[in-house]
Amino acid sequence: MKKSLFVLITAIAAVLSCTKETPDGNEPLQKLVFTGVTDPTKTVLESDFTIKWSTDDDITVFPGENASGVTFDVTATSGNGHTATFEGSAAASAGYYALSPAQVGVSISGGKISAVLPTTQTPVAGSFGPESNVAVAVASDYVFQFKNVGALVGFTIGQDDITGIKLEALNGEVLSGTAVVNPADGSLVSKSGVSYVQMNGSLAKNATYYFVVLPGTYSGGFRITLFKGAQYARTSLTASYDIPRNGNLSLGTLALNNWKTAFVEGEDVFIKGSAEDGQKLAYVGADDYWDGDIQYSDVANYAYNYEIFTRLTQDQKFYFKTAGGENYTLNAAGTAVEPLAKIANAPYGAPSDGIYRIRMDFPSGAAEVKKITEVKYDIYGLDSRALTYVGEGVWSSSNFLMRTSSYMNRYRFLVKFADDSKQYYGRMVSNNGNPIYGQTEATYFHVQPTIDSNADHWSPCFQYPSVCQDVDNRYYCTMTLSLNNDNGHYTHSITNMTDSQIGEGVVFICRSNEAGQQMVYIASNHYNSSMADYGDNSTLVPTAISDYFEIFTRINSGEVFYFYNATTGKYYAPTSTGAGVQEISNPSEATYSISTGGAWRIRANFSTGAANIRRIDQVRTELNYDGGFADGVHVLSYTGKGTWAKNSAAIKGHEGQYGRHPFTEYIIKIWFNRDNADNEINCWQVYGTTSVKSGSPDPADDGSYWNLQPATGDNWSHVFFYPSWTIDTSGSRQYYATISVYMNDKFGNYTHRFSNVVYEDNIPE
Repeated sequence: MKKSLFVLITAIAAVLSCTKETPDGNEPLQKLVFTGVTDPTKTVLESDFTIKWSTDDDITVFPGENASGVTFDVTATSGNGHTATFEGSAAASAGYYALSPAQVGVSISGGKISAVLPTTQTPVAGSFGPESNVAVAVASDYVFQFKNVGALVGFTIGQDDITGIKLEALNGEVLSGTAVVNPADGSLVSKSGVSYVQMNGSLAKNATYYFVVLPGTYSGGFRITLFKGAQYARTSLTASYDIPRNGNLSLGTLALNNWKTAFVEGEDVFIKGSAEDGQKLAYVGADDYWDGDIQYSDVANYAYNYEIFTRLTQDQKFYFKTAGGENYTLNAAGTAVEPLAKIANAPYGAPSDGIYRIRMDFPSGAAEVKKITEVKYDIYGLDSRALTYVGEGVWSSSNFLMRTSSYMNRYRFLVKFADDSKQYYGRMVSNNGNPIYGQTEATYFHVQPTIDSNADHWSPCFQYPSVCQDVDNRYYCTMTLSLNNDNGHYTHSITNMTDSQIGEGVVFICRSNEAGQQMVYIASNHYNSSMADYGDNSTLVPTAISDYFEIFTRINSGEVFYFYNATTGKYYAPTSTGAGVQEISNPSEATYSISTGGAWRIRANFSTGAANIRRIDQVRTELNYDGGFADGVHVLSYTGKGTWAKNSAAIKGHEGQYGRHPFTEYIIKIWFNRDNADNEINCWQVYGTTSVKSGSPDPADDGSYWNLQPATGDNWSHVFFYPSWTIDTSGSRQYYATISVYMNDKFGNYTHRFSNVVYEDNIPE
């Protein structure tokens, strides 16, 4: 149907003599002709407004109160388009029903027609969209008298460059959608749908337009939003409006100010009013999260562009807020997302407490809500293990045995839902190799929904880092699955790995400024002790500490901290002087604190009770040179959890030293100035190589070149060399890089890195 009427139409049906059989040979069809006559005096528009039929128009005819609809077309018009002839074929029936305009999928049951009043309507100056109105009729002696189902809401545009308008019911009443209608009088039997209608397209200044809406009482009034390209402005009319069928409400002239940026796909969206209020939704449109290269597949049967894994509380009314300030909600069934005019009217509440996956097509479209019953780590050929939900789309398990069996080191993740469906999550990229432990920023760890077929559902899987593939099954880790927006992609991580045959297990510092940071276990074979001058500066050597756990971390002044062994479940805290550690029954027994905040190195032997606490004043890299040399020393800043860094550090060798051009040997030094009792120490601890180096590393080095260990005596025996790919031997240019020192477990060893290497003339000002 290209055009529809707010009119009274008289239609006379003539049954012609010819008949034809239906495809199955039953109920022969008869060719019918209906004559429709418009009556301008019955229109709800201006008295001089006329509507003309054209040969593009059509209607749906139902031959019976439970029959399938048949389309009848306009074959001729007369009377300047006010009279139309409709022709079509339908089964013989004691009664006929009709719908204007014709609709796909329309139905009739028990003599009641179910049709759709469109949510999105076309702007037509001086009228309504050609397919916006819905009219119905029931035949009596082959005469149709059409009754309008909807009502009109008119408005005049009072400014230039308007590209759209939206009308919303502030109390959430249904303005458009599915209407079950009595064709005898056009009255509504029931309605369902959304609380808004909208027009998209150019709307001319000073022109009047009409929305067709479902009749009813709109007790909270309306919110009107005008769009001007990527901007919007809105106003509200808060009176109660009763709009009867065939009624005509005028909103007057609209000219708004206070323009804001309108919602665009990809804009940040947050959940509000939920158990995890403020969590950001993941934008999964435009291939941001999925890669069809790896058998991508999921259980969704509709397109969606936003998704969130989150905790919901039973019946709690939550909603979604965009970065631009728009509010959206789910309908009462949880099957669609729609604008929310008033927060208190959010209709959807979760059926029970739990963790849910919500998918939506923003800004308004289909939605799906699924309760999650279990998230599992699934390893090929071996038992699966459940992960524990820790909040905001993250599942994790600490002290996680990385069990392997021969080649069976392939794994993936499985999400199970309450409706007995399931979704596998596997690798996003086509990398079949093993990642290096600690390099969890690599795309190898990214996850996406993957196919589960009989062919080979283990194709999009992961493999353990090579260091973990030990058939003795002695490695433990923290396995974390992050189905949220925190890392820029759904991903997972393997962290806090430890060898269960060494030390006492996995130990964390708690209640500190950097709570949850893992300590490093320094056993007798942790460093290369065969190197000359290996070890601590004598001023820093603690007594009777032997093998120990160590952490470089930030601690606030006056902050009480303690330690937790995730393998044994035991708690420890420093003694009153800080010179030792002791087991405690629970965290409330910890009382020790440090008076001066900053970065500290803490060593503890949880078997002997020995401890050593030292404050760090400076971390620097230093060239081997005579006298002061520009850029020979770089002082690094503390960035958190045992990491120091300096951006845009000049990487420049010292010319002419010891016959080398340029001279590029360097070491890393840490200045310890105080102990825990605020006594001065004032000594440098050199950290150098873990093996004798004979040149600079290759850019593709696997990382061992960069590893650090303490050194004494002739500290230049543990020298590093500036990488050749950061030095211009001609001296015509200078390189800059970010220098980072990692005194933590990020890479499995104390180490350092050069990154973001650029030429001198590419340094941002």
